Amino acid sequence: MRKERQQKYEEGARMKTVHKPDYVKAVSSIFLEKYEKRNSKPATGVLFNKYLTLLNRRLFSTFRRDVMMLPHCWYRWGDEVVRYYLPYIDWNHDDLTVTTVTFNDRRLSHNELSDVLTDEAATFADEFIAEYSGDEGFERAIDEVYSEAPYPFQNEYRKLRESLRISRSRPQISNYYDYVRDSLFEPAMKTFPSTFKNLTAQKNEFTAVFELALESKVSPDELYELDETFWFFFCYHLRLDRRCHFNVRKETLAFWEEVLPIETGRFEKSMQNYAWKYSNGRINPPSDPTICQLTEDRKKRVSEVNTLLAELNDDSFNYGGN
Repeated sequence: MRKERQQKYEEGARMKTVHKPDYVKAVSSIFLEKYEKRNSKPATGVLFNKYLTLLNRRLFSTFRRDVMMLPHCWYRWGDEVVRYYLPYIDWNHDDLTVTTVTFNDRRLSHNELSDVLTDEAATFADEFIAEYSGDEGFERAIDEVYSEAPYPFQNEYRKLRESLRISRSRPQISNYYDYVRDSLFEPAMKTFPSTFKNLTAQKNEFTAVFELALESKVSPDELYELDETFWFFFCYHLRLDRRCHFNVRKETLAFWEEVLPIETGRFEKSMQNYAWKYSNGRINPPSDPTICQLTEDRKKRVSEVNTLLAELNDDSFNYGGN
């Protein structure tokens, strides 16, 4: 009898695992269906992300536990779902200026789940679409998501990113470079979290290069490109922080960690190139030791590449001659 009871328990456990409600899928279907019906077009990827993030917060507050089990992390544009955990979502990038989202699996939708959680999700979807549609609503949704960012640096650096993004297409104020330095850049970097002390060298390199760019009065486009280079690099580390990922499998975290050396190498090369670009040809070269080191490292790297290319050309010539 004990053996039979054990077998029934194990079978029941397996059935619960197999038929465990996929609430992320259900609420995704609810939102995307409602949004498209109301606006006659698919939702943007940004709005979809913000809906899931804010719904997850509401459900957590209501049920006092993580009932939806949303796989998400803080990354480049805020709190984002981990896309490859949602195979039923299509991310359309045909328009380079905006990503749209559609639900691709009509075989299983929210109609198969009907409980207090999906009812709450449906109610919130109506509220969210009414509140956050349009450009201004879109910005308010982002503000609300960032209101619970784990580190103040995320909000301070966002001010810098947004200001530089806007200034690319608008006339500059008379003291533009002083304003960027004093009101945006320095306040942001002062809040850089000590948790990421392993990035101190990269942070110092970026700081030196950005200050050189301001001194050189490079275009707003170049400043924006530079600030995004550091932000993207930082976010590879941000999403791995224990406060910044949720319901992400160990295998995924291990893969994210594997790319860090590659991205660090890319970042270092970028900083070297920027340092060389903004100091090359000056009558009075920068005295900052960080800039000097970056330009020296670039000189060495370029020399090594040129030597290797010369050797390859010699080998090719010798091979062809024989």
